[in-house]
Amino acid sequence: MKRQDQLHPLSCISRFTALHKPAIDIQDYIERIYTYTLCSPECLVLSLVYIDRLIQSQTVVVNSLSIHRVLITSIMIAAKFFDDSFFKNEFYARV
Repeated sequence: MKRQDQLHPLSCISRFTALHKPAIDIQDYIERIYTYTLCSPECLVLSLVYIDRLIQSQTVVVNSLSIHRVLITSIMIAAKFFDDSFFKNEFYARV
């Protein structure tokens, strides 16, 4: 069975889609985000709920080219919603 991004590559392009797969793997990326953003563990769980809802809505294809951007965006939104202290958008972009 073919992956969805191989069937219709142009339909999978969104603002979250990178041109190349990032060099950092997802586990290291999550650890980096957790270390630098000081977000709560609950914030990480909430970000997974956001990602699940995004996947269910089928508005953005989440794959190896988009997961890093989707993840940092969902954590940023979760931190702003749940945590008492959070950073500006520019800081999350640098992470």
